[in-house]
Amino acid sequence: MKLSLFKWDHQLGPEPLIQYPPDPQSLFPKKEVLLRIWSIHELNSEPIVSFAQEPLNYLSIMHKNLNEFYFALLELDIQEDPSKYKDIFLNMSSTLFKSIGTNNFTLILSETYSMIDEYSKLNQDQLYFNLYRDRNKVNILNSLRKGVVSKNKLCETLRTHYGIAETNFNILITPFQHLGLIMENSIHGCSNFYLIKDVYGARIPPDALYHELLKSSDEMDKKYIGYLTDFFTHYRPENDDDDTLLQISKLLSDTQIYNSLRVLYENKLKRNRFIDMISQDVQSYTKLRQLKLIIEIEDFLYPLSEIHFYTFTPFYLIRNLGKRFQKNDISTEELFYHIRLLQSMKE
Repeated sequence: MKLSLFKWDHQLGPEPLIQYPPDPQSLFPKKEVLLRIWSIHELNSEPIVSFAQEPLNYLSIMHKNLNEFYFALLELDIQEDPSKYKDIFLNMSSTLFKSIGTNNFTLILSETYSMIDEYSKLNQDQLYFNLYRDRNKVNILNSLRKGVVSKNKLCETLRTHYGIAETNFNILITPFQHLGLIMENSIHGCSNFYLIKDVYGARIPPDALYHELLKSSDEMDKKYIGYLTDFFTHYRPENDDDDTLLQISKLLSDTQIYNSLRVLYENKLKRNRFIDMISQDVQSYTKLRQLKLIIEIEDFLYPLSEIHFYTFTPFYLIRNLGKRFQKNDISTEELFYHIRLLQSMKE
């Protein structure tokens, strides 16, 4: 993976500015490739475009600063799926473009590359943590749970009720497309979004460690089994509301914390060792305890619950779609198209 920045000169065309990671043996893309990417930008209103030419996939974001045009280009191997990079690339590019010409530019370029590279390696649960940590994205999900909605209406709802500017809309909607939760389709020239998979987060017991410690004669382990059994005996998924899931997701979207918990799921750890693993982040450690994700017994830490996300086909929407149709809130085409999509999701 390579990240490059270019400035567009109206007389000379694309001018290379910098490439990361720096490699004297690595050349910038050929001018004809850059010209084609520029033409795709010119014909496309979306802030990010993709283009494939053996042996590479390209993702490009254009930025206008007064009368100057810049674009950031991500070069990927042809086997890579560019869609999994869109969300993080869009989010990081704004800071990168603003840093051009400042003393921090090289540092921000390096951090941008590292963040994109790290994000691309996240598993499914981590991607959902990144979605649920953003209240604006949760608000979009709740709007989609009412059934088919036009892009214009969704933008207006987000602007009116949540103060979200339309210019940020594509950045917010990209994760839903990447995770396969929605489909986009145009009817009579109007772009609509359809929820085809819903998702919920739920706590589950740390199964592997639980079964291993059932055989233990250690008093701390026995105490832990008692705490764990009591917790899940009284646990109700509905108690974890959006605010709780938001707090959990903000913590577990941190890769260091997430990976440290995965170690804890396999075996109990000394408290000080775990805190070292999360870079002495005592505040996050305290929140993990408050949110019932870990429990401390004497000087040892044990996992109290894991969080996993589960998708399902939202057939509950069919009844709501019928009610909205009766109120003339949606058209016949929108009603039938959404129902057909849901039916096609049956396994």
